[in-house]
Amino acid sequence: MGRARFLVQYRIDDELFPRTGMEQAHDHLNRLHADNGRYRGSFKPGGHAFDTAMQDEAWTFLSEVL
Repeated sequence: MGRARFLVQYRIDDELFPRTGMEQAHDHLNRLHADNGRYRGSFKPGGHAFDTAMQDEAWTFLSEVL
């Protein structure tokens, strides 16, 4: 069985999570998974939300990896 892959979706103007922290997390995850392609990060404009575009991206990601 293959190793799990994961998608993290970031909202640039999220009121709950500072942008610098999100960028640091993204950079850290990129470094950790640079050689295995397991991590995908996605930055979108806007505040804290899980809108239709993000849901579509999540469904597309899941259909690719499952």
